Formats: sequence, C-alpha cells, structure tokens
Amino acid sequence: MNPLTADHLVAGMVKQLSISAQPTGFVADAQLPGKTSLEIRLPEPAQLPDQSLFECIDLRRSGNLVRRPISLDLLASLLEEWRTPLPKALAPREGLRSVAVPMALDVSGLEAGCYRHDAERSSLLPICPVTRSYCREELLIQSDHANATALIFIVGPLVAWLHYGGNRGYRNLLLEAGWITDRLYLRATALGLSCTASGGFSPSKVNRLLGLDGRSYTALFCFAVGGPHS
Repeated sequence: MNPLTADHLVAGMVKQLSISAQPTGFVADAQLPGKTSLEIRLPEPAQLPDQSLFECIDLRRSGNLVRRPISLDLLASLLEEWRTPLPKALAPREGLRSVAVPMALDVSGLEAGCYRHDAERSSLLPICPVTRSYCREELLIQSDHANATALIFIVGPLVAWLHYGGNRGYRNLLLEAGWITDRLYLRATALGLSCTASGGFSPSKVNRLLGLDGRSYTALFCFAVGGPHS
C-alpha cells in the first residue's frame, strides 16, 4: 500500500473518526480512568539543578535505560510538565490538553501499576496493577524499554481535537505530544535520569489496559524513564 495515498490506514482512521466526532457539550475528562477514592498525593517535586539550557541540551542522551529505582519526587518532577502552561496554539481552549498516565514499574512508594496524573491536584489516581514481564511480552514492541523505571504514556483527547480542528486536529494533538516529550527529555537529563522517547508499543493493548476507548482518549506516545547513570 502506498503510504501517500488517501487510503492509507492512518488517514482512513482520522477520516472515520472525524466523521463520528459529534460530541455536543464534550466533557474533557468524561472517559478518563482512575480511582479517585484511592488518590495518592504527590510529594514536592525534586528540584532541578542550576544548569543552563545549553548544558542540558549538550548532556541529553536517548536510550540505554538503567534498571534502577527512582524516588517518587523525581517522577513528580517529570509530571510537572503537565502543570506548565502550553502555548496558545497547542491548547486553544479547555479540554484539548493531553493527560499523563504513568506506568510505575520501580518507583519507591508506589505499587507497580498504572496511574492517571491529576495535574490540578498534583496527585495520582490508581487504574490497575501491572508487571514488568507483561509490559515486555504484551505491550512493548521495543522490549528493552521494559527496563524502564516508569513509562509515562501521553494520552490525548482525539475526538475533541477532531471536533475542534477537523483532520488537522490530529496533527495538533501530535504536536503537543512532541512539545511535551522534548521538555521531558530536558527535565530528565537535568535530573540525571536515563530516558528515551518511545512509540514502540501497541496502542490498542495499552488503551485496553488503561480503560480507554481509543476515540475520546487514546495513547499517543510514551516517554520511558530509567534510573540515573552510574
């Protein structure tokens, strides 16, 4: 199949979803999972060192995840990116921002499992337990990414964006994912953590695990975090 034709799988998906996207009075968090009764408040985020942007860019590396636990305040610092105001072009109205869903595999103070990040309350809402072997065998295409301490899935409101901007909404959604990923790289580097961006997972399996329908919200991309380099 020629990927440039209108019959391409992704183009067809976007076209079909935009046809079905008629969410009058769409509620941004209507489909989001997470047990509010078991809310876990995050500690104060780990402080970033006094380091220039150029130094951080120079130190930035991708891959070679170190299988070593990290503290909860380090994860909280990474999740601070969802508390950072977005450029207007990436969030033109309420309900169009992505959500962080960290999958903790070896984070001190957290049971191994998936959590929805509540940016407003700076907390985590448990979704389901998970094991490293399940991630490696069922979810991840790049199995070495299962060495991560945590996988932060970027979950986007697909139907809301298509309703707002038509087929271009899908592009905007991915632009936001890229913007956040770049900032996560810099923050993880400043914190001394090994890390890599990853699209090497099965979106349909991740959506099922997280309780997402793949339309109102869908897993778009992932940021894998390991422990610090020796």
